[in-house]
Amino acid sequence: MEKSTLLLEFMKTRRSIRRFKPNAVPKEYVDAILEAARWAPSAGNRQPWRFIIVMETTVREKIGEIYQRMREADLEGIPADSPFYKTLSERIKANFFRAIFATAPILIVVCADPKESFHYRTYPMDCAVAIQNMLLLAHALGLGSTYIDFYRPEHESKLKHVTELLEIPDDIALRAILPLGYPDEEPTPPFRKDLCEIVFQGKYGQKLYGKKVGK
Repeated sequence: MEKSTLLLEFMKTRRSIRRFKPNAVPKEYVDAILEAARWAPSAGNRQPWRFIIVMETTVREKIGEIYQRMREADLEGIPADSPFYKTLSERIKANFFRAIFATAPILIVVCADPKESFHYRTYPMDCAVAIQNMLLLAHALGLGSTYIDFYRPEHESKLKHVTELLEIPDDIALRAILPLGYPDEEPTPPFRKDLCEIVFQGKYGQKLYGKKVGK
């Protein structure tokens, strides 16, 4: 299989995994995933990312409890007739969000040093690219993960508990946490918009094949 075809296949078949088997993840797999992150591009090659590997059960459970409380607070801001309300409320009742972190054998905590990023502003994008590298390599190794955003200013007090638990300095930004392990679920392929809906030619709104979108 050609390299481009193989890479595209990995991209198309990767899924966000939130349920994990208890099987331990080999250290060489974790090292390979971190190496993939290390080789991600960053603005000005500043490489502002930092990673914390969390394996201790009690720490993972505490992070899961904090995340569960964050999602409970999120529910308060969603109208009861919203299509998202039912799914979120059911998952909260089942302690689903806590279990993501408690059952994953490993957590990769993604942080950044803003001072090392280009003009102090590119670290969110730099970390996102590194995370994509890690997600793809994890999938290639037969592992599962998902990108859980921990840049949530609306939950500042709860996030403080996470940064204190992990002893993250005040000048280091917590960006995301990736649970990592062997998948214990097989999510169906997610919906994707067709290229004709998202690609323009020459200027915004001009469809690739010459037909304008809207006016």
